[in-house]
Amino acid sequence: MQERLDHILFNEGFIKKTDRIVCAVSGGADSVVMVHLLNAIGLPIVVAHCNFMLRGNESDLDAQFVEKLCANLRIPFHSKRFDTEAFSTSNHVSIQEAARKLRYEWFEQLRQELTCDLIATAHNKTDQLETVLINQIRGTGLSGLTGIPNKRESIIRPMLSFTQKEIRQYASENKIDYRNDSSNASDKYLRNKLRHNVLPSLLDIEPNIESIVTRNSTHLQEYDSLIDHVISMVKKEHVRTTNGITFILINVVHSYPHPHIILYRLLSNTGFSYEQFRDITSSKDVGSHIQNDAFNISKDRTDYIVRPTEKNTFEAITISKLGTYHFGRKTILVEEQDRSSLKLPFPKNKCVVDRSVLHQSIAVRSVVVGDKIQPFGLTGSKLVSDVLIDNKVANSLKSLVPIFEVDQEILWVGGYCFSEKYRINPDSSEDSKVIVISIFD
Repeated sequence: MQERLDHILFNEGFIKKTDRIVCAVSGGADSVVMVHLLNAIGLPIVVAHCNFMLRGNESDLDAQFVEKLCANLRIPFHSKRFDTEAFSTSNHVSIQEAARKLRYEWFEQLRQELTCDLIATAHNKTDQLETVLINQIRGTGLSGLTGIPNKRESIIRPMLSFTQKEIRQYASENKIDYRNDSSNASDKYLRNKLRHNVLPSLLDIEPNIESIVTRNSTHLQEYDSLIDHVISMVKKEHVRTTNGITFILINVVHSYPHPHIILYRLLSNTGFSYEQFRDITSSKDVGSHIQNDAFNISKDRTDYIVRPTEKNTFEAITISKLGTYHFGRKTILVEEQDRSSLKLPFPKNKCVVDRSVLHQSIAVRSVVVGDKIQPFGLTGSKLVSDVLIDNKVANSLKSLVPIFEVDQEILWVGGYCFSEKYRINPDSSEDSKVIVISIFD
């Protein structure tokens, strides 16, 4: 077993012989055997033991056992007590999730404090089989079927090549003592139910099921890595983010088989389900969308548009003096400027009006159905909705455009169209000052 582990660790480029390792040791057979093997190989290791205080005196005896083990092997020992139940309650997570979070945070903290390179946990082939089954039962995508990786960032799992049976046999043959966790006998947790009631039947049907699932998980990890590579290329070349709004080219997404998978992987952090991505990619309707508390994803003519969920309309504001204002996520700056300093054409994010307009007060609101404006340079009026269409503003973004209005007359469709009725004469000598209104995202 030691020779197999030596080959796995070094011949397959798993770790370097100079790597210093924090070994997570509970006192059970898997982690105790791992410590014996890594120590025998000659790797520089330290031991970290978590006392979750969940089994009373039994938890304390586990800590004492591991401390004695380290003293016998002359390995540095570190232990920490956690009030797991209190953490579980205050963070609204299960006891298992609480313990997982607490231990991995501490392991990483310890690794950095001791300037170690890696953290080793003792997950084995049997754990891998149980994890894949649990993920299947709870519902999972490809990542869930990949199971436990043998290495991820600073965490390694050197025992994943061995079954639980092999590890216990090695402990017996080499007279290695270990602790038995009494909670493993209970069917309170799903993992234990599978271990006691399902795995024996699977092993009876196929004695090599643990190795088969581990091998399949490794293959699926490779497929998953390949998909990640494709996704990163798509993201780099065809996804752009401007002012917190993300645009993803529809024709690129749909150039791949199963476009919902591409979108799902690109936007995995948005909280939408696999089925929701399938719905929006299969929809033929421009403007179709999915929304949750955090994000809105809509389908425009050319792009999938991802933006934070906002109200369809914003509360109107009134501009009556110079200064800075806020409308939705946009900032509006109102300044006074010398008429003689004006340079044409004005940038799209600015409009210029006479000072008399500000004296009447300017209302800023969201667009409503039927809004009309007389565009600069034209004699007739035009629907604001048509102005936005002409400027290729996506349906999902139209509510974000500020409409500037004076006495129920639209002055400016912010950033897109200025009214002919409020045209100014840059050369007029009536007033040397003008008002400049600017919009910033």
